[in-house]
Amino acid sequence: MTATFTLLTTDYDSLDTRNADRDGREKPWHVASTAGLLRDGDMIVVVNPGMVEDRKFLLDPLAAAGISPGQAGD
Repeated sequence: MTATFTLLTTDYDSLDTRNADRDGREKPWHVASTAGLLRDGDMIVVVNPGMVEDRKFLLDPLAAAGISPGQAGD
């Protein structure tokens, strides 16, 4: 069987005042995250879940792929 990779999300956490003063920075900052789903036989791995603005940006695409969070390996 060939391994498959599916892009789950490309999320961009908005420039928001809630990020102000993190890491000693005075101005708000933002981060980008791209998460993917790797499947190879029975192995299921979520790659680089990183930081997303809302969990739904990972959980909804997983559900659409027929996968529950507990099915993905650590």
